[in-house]
Amino acid sequence: MSGGEATDAPVVRGDTLGSDWATTPGLVSASSPGAGQVVVSWDKQVEEDPTEKVIGYVVQVTSIFVDHNGPWTGASTGCANSETQSSTTKTCTVTGLADGSYAFNVAAVRKNVLTKNTRTAVVSMASNSVTLLSPPGIPATPTVVVGDSMFTVTVAAGTTGGIPTSYTVTPTPATTPPITCTVTGASASCPVTGLADSTAYTFTATAKNASSTEPSLPSAASDKAQFVTVSGTPVTAVFGTQTQISLTTTGGSSGAVTFTVTGTGCTVTGTSLKATRAGTCTVTATQGAHKSTAAFPFTAPASHTVTFDSNGAQQNVDNRGNLIGTANATASQTASSTRALTSNPFMYPPLGRVFSGWSTTPTGDREYADKADYEFTADKYLYAVWACKSGPQLSLNAARNSKRSVDANYFIEVEGEVPFKTFTVSTTEGGYSGSKESDFNGRITIGGLNPNKGYDFFVTGTNRAGCSYTSPTNRAGAWGATYAN
Repeated sequence: MSGGEATDAPVVRGDTLGSDWATTPGLVSASSPGAGQVVVSWDKQVEEDPTEKVIGYVVQVTSIFVDHNGPWTGASTGCANSETQSSTTKTCTVTGLADGSYAFNVAAVRKNVLTKNTRTAVVSMASNSVTLLSPPGIPATPTVVVGDSMFTVTVAAGTTGGIPTSYTVTPTPATTPPITCTVTGASASCPVTGLADSTAYTFTATAKNASSTEPSLPSAASDKAQFVTVSGTPVTAVFGTQTQISLTTTGGSSGAVTFTVTGTGCTVTGTSLKATRAGTCTVTATQGAHKSTAAFPFTAPASHTVTFDSNGAQQNVDNRGNLIGTANATASQTASSTRALTSNPFMYPPLGRVFSGWSTTPTGDREYADKADYEFTADKYLYAVWACKSGPQLSLNAARNSKRSVDANYFIEVEGEVPFKTFTVSTTEGGYSGSKESDFNGRITIGGLNPNKGYDFFVTGTNRAGCSYTSPTNRAGAWGATYAN
């Protein structure tokens, strides 16, 4: 050229290496050194265009894979743009990533040496995929369901750490040899078999996944669980009385429970345990393949004595059965449960009376019949109740002897073994009466009557034994009446 110094014009050969990145695999690689981290490495771009210089790199990440086509976003802490703005940078470490799978690409940032403008070159092909998985945290507290032949323990992930891929479940108290079960998956159940019938167990779980070198810390213990256990209320009972032991069960599954019993005199009906003698009844509760056994003592009931009081019976007789005097007598009966009372032991009742039963007071009415069932729960006195004998019969003939009075003639129709002592004539209305001490037939005059009215009369005779007998009524008409009215 003339008129000046000749120079070579810039030769623009294009973004050759950048184009190669778009089609050449393996120029960007990724690896994980630990939880939440990925190291991204790439080949340095060569500055083949004299007008441009590589001044840094842009790193992008994707967690959605459709042939590694993104969508792509700028990488976070450790590989952000501000941290890769150097032409010599060939690696960076992304931190704070959640568990998951990731791929990365890289593009050079070029600066025109003349215009000072910058541009981002063609991005590379995607790196290999990297999967992040944190070790699992402490699992959630297990839940337990008791079955007929096993415990079913359900476990799940806790609130922190990576997703578990397996759990190991361990019972407490420990067994020899140890019994465990393994659960595969993020949440699942496993059966635990071979545990004792008579022990209550809790269960804990530890978790692992592919990133674990050791199991997690154990979970909190589950609620206690136990195969069926039999108990009874009361624990100790008295045989041969109304007292019985009511059997109950705790723990176990929802399956039916059956009870069997061993021991002399022991019976079980439904959930009621009874015994007919002192000793121990051993009850076995069976549910599915599991059994629980408990012993229940039955003790002998305390003995109590009933003292029978003759309450005035004539008991003293000679060897020929002749009465030689009257006296009060006693007899007794001892038992420890409900029994029939002894038949009346007093052969000679008070004159004019017959045995009726027993009272708990000397003057009370009958509370227990002869040979009635009686519960011997305390020492007690029972007094004989002597009822009046039937037999004596009376009659009455009443007639006016004046306007205001009636003669009432009474008669002993049938004698009793005890003489009468007093007779009383009464009207059925008006309250008129008169009495007389006598042991035979007689007359009692009743005055103050209304001459224009008829009255019904009856006589009551009381004997020396204190027994009273009453006649049928007899009517005396009004004064001057030609017939009874």
